[in-house]
Amino acid sequence: MEQKKAYMLGSGAELCRQIRAFDKKMPVLFQSAASGESDINAAIETRAQEYLARPFGIAELKQSIERLLKQVRPAPARFID
Repeated sequence: MEQKKAYMLGSGAELCRQIRAFDKKMPVLFQSAASGESDINAAIETRAQEYLARPFGIAELKQSIERLLKQVRPAPARFID
């Protein structure tokens, strides 16, 4: 089933390019079994902000998501006295 979904969507890099064409600021986290330098570079070329190679731990996933959220959340308001 997973292979069928991948076939329907195309590559992750192609999906990221389509997202970037629609929304340049949307955070993108690549998650893949491929962990070679060329795989990571291909993801970076599509402007993915994060790349996790499987297997990864929950803590690593949480940290990646938190970094992505920091990029899209507005900074807290500062009040001047």
